[in-house]
Amino acid sequence: MPTIQPDRGDAATKAESGLSSSNDQDRRLLMLYVNIPFCRSKCVFCDYVQPIPVADLLLTAQDSTRQRYIRALCEEIRVRGAEFKSKDRLPYVIYWGGGTASILEHDEIKAVMQALQASFDLDQVAEATIECSPDTIDPEKLELFRSFGFNRFSTGVQSFDDERLRTLGRRHTADEARRAVDWARAAGFESVNIDIMCGFPDETLDEVRYTVSEALRVKPDHLSLYSFRPTPGTTMRSMIDRDNKDLYLANQKISFNQGRKMIAEAGYSEYASGYFGRPSLFVVKYFQMTAELVGFGSGAMSLFDGHFRTHNKGKLEDYIAQPTNYDVDLPANADPVVISSLRAGLSYFDGVLRDQWRDSTGTELDDVLARPSVAPLIDYLRGRGLEEDKRGLRLPPDQVGNILIDLNFRLLGQMSAPAPVKIRNTQRPNHSIPDAVSHPLEIQS
Repeated sequence: MPTIQPDRGDAATKAESGLSSSNDQDRRLLMLYVNIPFCRSKCVFCDYVQPIPVADLLLTAQDSTRQRYIRALCEEIRVRGAEFKSKDRLPYVIYWGGGTASILEHDEIKAVMQALQASFDLDQVAEATIECSPDTIDPEKLELFRSFGFNRFSTGVQSFDDERLRTLGRRHTADEARRAVDWARAAGFESVNIDIMCGFPDETLDEVRYTVSEALRVKPDHLSLYSFRPTPGTTMRSMIDRDNKDLYLANQKISFNQGRKMIAEAGYSEYASGYFGRPSLFVVKYFQMTAELVGFGSGAMSLFDGHFRTHNKGKLEDYIAQPTNYDVDLPANADPVVISSLRAGLSYFDGVLRDQWRDSTGTELDDVLARPSVAPLIDYLRGRGLEEDKRGLRLPPDQVGNILIDLNFRLLGQMSAPAPVKIRNTQRPNHSIPDAVSHPLEIQS
């Protein structure tokens, strides 16, 4: 059985240095994303799991519905693989996320990976990430992932404060998170990432400093710092004092910038807002649109052949019944997709590049910026220092995080604004546009 062979070619080298290539090879690259929509608990901060019924989210390997999901997932992989055989695409990046990808048992992991290997040529895959929660792994499972060629380990630690972890709904302790990193290194993963969060409604600056300092102590190759996004429907959003939301917003930015400062002082370079260290190919190529994305599974999104496609979250039985049918299929230049792509691209310090934008969406960037539904967003960003030139668009690196935090609050209706951004889904089909369009793809890098 073939395994994923890391390739350290020119395209990988450029992406890892925070640069992108616009040659034909990059435009033929493919990223394969596998979504596992199961967890051991429903965390109070997580907007990804918010629309998923608890009964579906907590399914175990013994539940027949989860077994049927794995079979449906493998079917979609096989069908998409047959479709892409004639498209001359080169699978270059693999990412398993969720939910909790590492919740799968050994037999489930083998079934999904064997479906990928049978359906796609994985010989040139340069980066394969497995997203893990510390409470769902052990040395044997990590060794299994390594045997299938996964070379990058990413774990959602979120906090190193045990009381905070409990209130967030996490099932692991800080020590278990540290142990998970040790296990990953022992298993031979070439790169280790940990995710941490800040900006919780009742969080102190001392707590932020503690979590960041503890994250730095484990010396990850990559460190992701996320600021809590108060999405409607999440339990944690209800904890925000609406009478003092301006103060909360200010404190959230202080917390995020304190974390950034500490991480930078420890020697980690920031290449996108909140992303530090050795760049992830998945992050770079998604943000810069230098590879097409094919997502498999309930809640997964795709962006290929000039179209945005997705399976809606929280519709597990619908997916199982018809795993090859998308719930949403929109042109990549549809207004809601454009807005999400702009927000994602501007998170990356190199910004949105005109050539890549044209190749991916089939539209000129300037034409898109002038649309009535997009112009208010761009006008707001111009007022915050948006830089525009022949190469593309970018935000000031030292202000990207603050601007995105502000923008999240405005788009989520958390605070009033002198010039609110009004975004209309003018090309909305008869079914609802999923969260993946209104929010950039959640990348636990």
